[in-house]
Amino acid sequence: MAASQSSTAAAASTAQLAAPAWRKFDFFGTKQIPDNTLTDLIRKPALISTIVASPVWDLVLLADLEGTIHVLDQNYQSVNSWSAYPAGGRCTHMVVAEDRRWKGVVVTVGDDPATPFPVLKIWDLGRTPAASSSTPPLLLRQTKLQPTTTSSRPHPVSALGISPSLSHLVIGFADGTVVAFRHVDQLVESSLASPSPPNAVLGLGKMRTIHDGKEPITGLGFRVSPSQNQQHRTSTTLFILTTSHVLSFPISSSKSATPAGGAGNHGIGGSGSGGTTVLDDLGSAVGCCDTLRTGLLAEGDRMVVARDEAIYVYGADGREGCYAYEGPKSSLHSLTASITSTSSSTSLSPNSPSSSQRTTYIAIVSPPLQPSIASASATIRNYARSALSSITMPATAPNSTTGSGGDVAKVTLFDLENKFVAHSGTFEEGVRTVWEAWGAVWVLSEGGNLYRLVEQPIASSLSTLFSKNLYTLAVSLAQSRDLPPSEVAEIYRRYGDHLYGKSDYEGAMNCYTKTVGTVQASYVIRKFLDAQRLSHLTSYLQELHSRGLANSDHTTLLLNCYTKLADDTALSTFIHSSSTAKPAATNGSSVVAPTPIPLPDLENGNKSTATTDEPPFDLETAIRVCRQAGYFDHAVWLAERYGEHQEYLRIQIEDRGDFKGSLKYLRKLGPRVAETNLLRYGKVLLAKEPKDTTRLLIDLCCGTLEKDEEEEEELARTAVENRKSSATDKGYLSYLAYAIPSTGTSEAIASLPEAAAALSTSPIPANSVQPPQTSHKPTNVAHLRSTAMSESSSANRRSGIYPQHQPLPGSSAASLSDAGAGGTPPVYLPSPRQFFANFVDLPKEFVHFLETVALRRYGKTIEGASPSLDPSTGPLPDPQSAQVPEFIDTDTRDEQAIWNTLLELYLDGVPSTEDPARAVFEGKALQLLRSKERIPYDETQALLVCSTAGFTPGFILLYEQLGMYDDIVRYYIEASTTEEKAKSSDKVIDALKRYGESRPHLYRVVLRFLTTSSELLSRHQADIIDILDVIDRDNLMPPIAVVQILSTNGTASVGLVREYLKKQLSREKQEIESDRSLIESYRTESAKKRKEIQELSDPNVPRIFQVTRCSACGGQLDLPAVHFMCRHSYHQRCLGENESQCPNCAKTHGVIREIRAANEALAGRHDLFVEEVRESEDGFATVAASFGKGLMSLAGSNDS
Repeated sequence: MAASQSSTAAAASTAQLAAPAWRKFDFFGTKQIPDNTLTDLIRKPALISTIVASPVWDLVLLADLEGTIHVLDQNYQSVNSWSAYPAGGRCTHMVVAEDRRWKGVVVTVGDDPATPFPVLKIWDLGRTPAASSSTPPLLLRQTKLQPTTTSSRPHPVSALGISPSLSHLVIGFADGTVVAFRHVDQLVESSLASPSPPNAVLGLGKMRTIHDGKEPITGLGFRVSPSQNQQHRTSTTLFILTTSHVLSFPISSSKSATPAGGAGNHGIGGSGSGGTTVLDDLGSAVGCCDTLRTGLLAEGDRMVVARDEAIYVYGADGREGCYAYEGPKSSLHSLTASITSTSSSTSLSPNSPSSSQRTTYIAIVSPPLQPSIASASATIRNYARSALSSITMPATAPNSTTGSGGDVAKVTLFDLENKFVAHSGTFEEGVRTVWEAWGAVWVLSEGGNLYRLVEQPIASSLSTLFSKNLYTLAVSLAQSRDLPPSEVAEIYRRYGDHLYGKSDYEGAMNCYTKTVGTVQASYVIRKFLDAQRLSHLTSYLQELHSRGLANSDHTTLLLNCYTKLADDTALSTFIHSSSTAKPAATNGSSVVAPTPIPLPDLENGNKSTATTDEPPFDLETAIRVCRQAGYFDHAVWLAERYGEHQEYLRIQIEDRGDFKGSLKYLRKLGPRVAETNLLRYGKVLLAKEPKDTTRLLIDLCCGTLEKDEEEEEELARTAVENRKSSATDKGYLSYLAYAIPSTGTSEAIASLPEAAAALSTSPIPANSVQPPQTSHKPTNVAHLRSTAMSESSSANRRSGIYPQHQPLPGSSAASLSDAGAGGTPPVYLPSPRQFFANFVDLPKEFVHFLETVALRRYGKTIEGASPSLDPSTGPLPDPQSAQVPEFIDTDTRDEQAIWNTLLELYLDGVPSTEDPARAVFEGKALQLLRSKERIPYDETQALLVCSTAGFTPGFILLYEQLGMYDDIVRYYIEASTTEEKAKSSDKVIDALKRYGESRPHLYRVVLRFLTTSSELLSRHQADIIDILDVIDRDNLMPPIAVVQILSTNGTASVGLVREYLKKQLSREKQEIESDRSLIESYRTESAKKRKEIQELSDPNVPRIFQVTRCSACGGQLDLPAVHFMCRHSYHQRCLGENESQCPNCAKTHGVIREIRAANEALAGRHDLFVEEVRESEDGFATVAASFGKGLMSLAGSNDS
């Protein structure tokens, strides 16, 4: 009773709400279908029992009064029919399952003459054979609807409903009883898997009564909505409508979003009305209620009820909406599928679709009324006027629904979401039913006329609204039809133009802001360029920036608007805005700018910040405009806030001249960003702050960029104190000498602490940055230190010097130096070569930069000045060829460039020869050249530098390393023409003594040089005699060649070479006598061989064999035996079959034959002979050997 009173009060309060009047439009066109194309049943509605349509499957079923069900096609012709109930019965209710799993499943309820109770049947139209139009579909299940109450009297079925998942089937009776079947989907699925024979169709199980009332049931409907219970996804509610009440009954909750068979685990099972809830005390007439599947709310389905005074919408908890629409109503139909436009039209834009997607329509059919001009319905009044006009004008349109008289019924299509009437039409003789199929709405009149209602294209509907300036409704309609955003934006543009024409600039701008991203911004901007409308233009430009659609011109225009409006607060707010929020609107009050986020420590030089947001405007344009307007504070903040490091440095250096601040800022950046900006501003910074900039470049190239200047200075002081306590002052100064160009001067002594601070590099802990590395192959600190120690540890320990990259023995830092080998990611190290050009006119800083980078990055340094500049004092190095490797990695190339440049600076850095620093630099240069094994410099470039600078010890040393001893001797010989001859000739003799052993041909060159003038001959007579002794001892030249050289210039006398010639003649005489004795022995042996050959060739000369032993086995020779002419004898059994040669002599003869064959093959290879003669030291001996081998005679025979 309390529930009934509360629902009545709710209904009264809802009825008191004043509903707006319905706007009426005609968005549908009506067309009557010709009678000759329809089936007979359509033309005779009196023979129709019921019609049901499924717009989902485009299926229309018609049941006649004889129990036959017909399947109609799009032309409303029967394509299949079957007798669902025997003769004398009829089908009263039909429902088509709309779930995808149950396509073609139809539930029917009808009368069977064999039983007084209604019979429910479930059919499967999907398995109907296509060969025969009279073959009935598969009958899956059937059962009699016999109540389980004590009363056995049958009652007609007044309502039928199935759940969307087919898990529940509910039947309502005229006596107020509602029964239900559970697990229907499982039963249907089992029947589809194993169909039963027609005479043994199974039933539906136990029928349960869920409501037992006194009022007839007028409607049933299911509502599926999201469940509030977290264990279940959806919940199902059953709406029960009677003549005086609207009830709800909770069916079940499903744990799966997909329909499942066991959905009804609870909720159905008891009898009586204890489970129902009264939603309203006002009921519904038969046919005046239906379920809204989509449209109003996305939370679940709704039940809509049409009463005479209004239209009501109910949810699971009660009434949810009321729409005033007075007048009698005979039926209500929910149109839930898409109605596709069949006619083409011009869309709002080129991308507009040709079909409209809409929300739910409600079709309400009013009972037939007598048309009157005084009727309350405008549609009836219009019909009455048309009927009166047709009397005076009898020629009417062929498809007109008007007539000369009689009752007319009205069909009205409502769009509940947008609250307007889409169509209202009249039909003579009343309306039998309304359904939806094949993309249209169909109306069947009581007179047997079929009408098709087709919705016009959405563009036409919107044009109608535009013509009436109903832009708000047009926007709502476009959004409900799911039009693209571009179409909705076009409507807003039209709306904005309409308001702009009415001088409503505020409203017009509100519309234009909704077109951002679709309508060209210039279209809106041109309308608001007037000075009086800059405030509106500012709001539009702010919206452009907040959406990220603004370009540089928009940013410039917005900033200029702020300037014109003198709104510094808005400018500051815009500058400090982020992409996550729109710029705050200014209302005259002070706006506190957000605190700038400190610049992060960028490890790899990226531009990301702590919040990783971006400004909603073109950052470059904003900075440029602020710079031009003199807002340097804003420009600097923007550049620092969003990581525009180049712009920040440009402002600091070019506009403010803050060079120290720029250097501090660069230290905060990552190596990559700092590298890029130092390439751009390095020269300027070096010119203004040379020391600090050089220190920054060193830290950048060595991977210690993160340390600030104070920390570096403190570490440097600590390192200096530690080294003073462990090494002598002399050793410490010698270690620092390589960084001080002017050693020995007061300036150099004064700059010692500064140089030590600049060069010091304390051991890097394991958790800090680990330099150095190449750009391609990372190298940790431990590896570099071990490499440097292995290369120069012995020399450093002997001199008491410990490089700064190597901790002192026994110090605590020594344990930390090797702890950073792993665990920390490598640091990017830029190439030092790219900064060389910035040190123009700064040789002192350049030398300091190169030496420090070489030490800290590569662990190499010049160990000290060379004690002597004369390269001939040391041992002769092994000659090496200057070969260019095929591939040099980037880091090795950088190191090579550092040492090449250092060599050039050492030789050209101090132009004055009287400056003491020049000797120091030349000593470093010579020591650099001597350290070829551990310092990778380019020999070719070093030769060029030494030659250009006139550094003789340097290129002499390089010549020695490259094995170019001939060039050294020739250099001294050529120098004798320009320098003092005595000094130069002595150097030639020294060079000959140093290089003559490895280059014997130099004796010929020097001998010719010493005999070029009488002065040289008289000064070096003893040297010439020594040279002749070496030539004689090593047989370097024939005597005739020596005589020819000495006789060339006519300066040498015979007495100078008398002893040499006597030795040569005596030696040659001995060689002649030795050759004669050898010839005589060869002749004797040859005569002996010829005699033996003659005896063997003469058949008259007998050969006596006196051998008693077998040459093979060594046994006593007996018969049968075989004797060879070479005086070898064998047992016949010791020889092989068919063996005609002596086994002992065959090997020797084979070797001789092979030698002869090889000589014959080489006889025709003249190229090999010529090459052998050319490469031989004694060509005559080679020719004689060829004659001895018989090659010349063989070559002549081959040619002939």
